[in-house]
Amino acid sequence: MRKIELQSDEAFDAKRSLIAIVESPLGGKAHVTVPEMRTALRIAEKVAAADAAVLLEDSDFNFVRERVEAFPYPRSDKRVLQFVETILKAAEVDVQEAA
Repeated sequence: MRKIELQSDEAFDAKRSLIAIVESPLGGKAHVTVPEMRTALRIAEKVAAADAAVLLEDSDFNFVRERVEAFPYPRSDKRVLQFVETILKAAEVDVQEAA
């Protein structure tokens, strides 16, 4: 299980950004498959309900990581890079710690 910190400020909304990336087709493809849609919507629901951090099972974290790495960002931005690095370096947490 992984814990992704959702660090936002007035200029950057980490939750909204993560939801947009997760719901987007992988790597700028034109479409998503039904299984991808199910996974994306489940993760987006968890992110939307989270406060400062979201806990994800390894398979969901891998789905997020894959999309965050492949997402076609519109420009170079320090906040976006920090957001990406925070996700890629998400801490592993013990199932007992998460409870």
